Amino acid sequence: MNDPWSQYLIGKCHHLGRGEEKDKKTAAIWYQKAADQNVEKARQKIKEDMS
Repeated sequence: MNDPWSQYLIGKCHHLGRGEEKDKKTAAIWYQKAADQNVEKARQKIKEDMS
């Protein structure tokens, strides 16, 4: 999937456990894919999880 906003939303679903099991590792993978395509919210989530 190459749509950055969708990648962010998939990460969010994994992060929160909505429609998917709660899984921070998988969420981080999807957030990173979105961040690599300049989704600022994804970058913020990655920073939050690292702090």
